[in-house]
Amino acid sequence: MYLDLHSAATRSRQLIAASDWFRCFRSRMADRGLAEGIFVFGGDRNFTSAPEHRLSSSTSGTWYPGAATMQAWASFMASIGDGHVLEQPEFTWSRIQDRQDATYWYCRKILDVSGLVIDPLKHVNWRPESKVVPNMPFPHASDHCPIDLCFKPTNPLRPKRQQGAPRIPYIPDWLFECDDFMKDLSETVGAWKASRSRGLQGIEEFNEALAVSAKDYLKTHAY
Repeated sequence: MYLDLHSAATRSRQLIAASDWFRCFRSRMADRGLAEGIFVFGGDRNFTSAPEHRLSSSTSGTWYPGAATMQAWASFMASIGDGHVLEQPEFTWSRIQDRQDATYWYCRKILDVSGLVIDPLKHVNWRPESKVVPNMPFPHASDHCPIDLCFKPTNPLRPKRQQGAPRIPYIPDWLFECDDFMKDLSETVGAWKASRSRGLQGIEEFNEALAVSAKDYLKTHAY
């Protein structure tokens, strides 16, 4: 993604065109019966969207790119599907100039961003991060710093089960999409509710019944 540096009207038109493209793309995905995927976007926005994204020795400038640009950006984010820009505190563009009075002028901005659309429940074990790429091989090729989006595990180690806590059986997510299994599971839940015990004992009995039901189903069905 690269947005125009000088013209807010051009930036707005670029964002509107990108929004239309994403809406059509998501519509084609839905028509083909494809599940929602992970959308990743990034690049040079050429504008800042918050006061903390700009640091300058001059008081004459402003971080605000204008209402048209902000509205077009909000529309673009909505077209992706509740997308959000990742927090990235490092400045990606900077400029320092000497003055005739032996002082200098500086300005730093966060112009390059990365973001994504992701289901936090499906990918709860992964944390997306955005950061400036260090040690560029050709640092003078551009006055912008490239950014990197990566995923890190939130908790690679399994938490220890507390003593006395009910053991939760592992069941593949795709198994709950099988109509036959869900029918058997409904009967299992009905039988458990009719004679369930109180408190944690009842939960342990349910987990055991769920594990047995899933195990028996997987044994008798080949995939």
